[in-house]
Amino acid sequence: MVATAGGSKRKFVEGFGPDEVIDYTAVDFAGVVRDIDVALEAIGGDTVEQSLHVLRPAGTW
Repeated sequence: MVATAGGSKRKFVEGFGPDEVIDYTAVDFAGVVRDIDVALEAIGGDTVEQSLHVLRPAGTW
């Protein structure tokens, strides 16, 4: 599982046990993540579009 979290929320998100946490405020996660099966997006704005681009062809949003 890969998760994204900005700054102060990183420790909270790490508590869910992801394999990797990417700080979306510092890194363009759509440039480093690919072939995701399921994207759960709760931020809104531009991250909706970015989340769609990281899905594998039969992935779900």
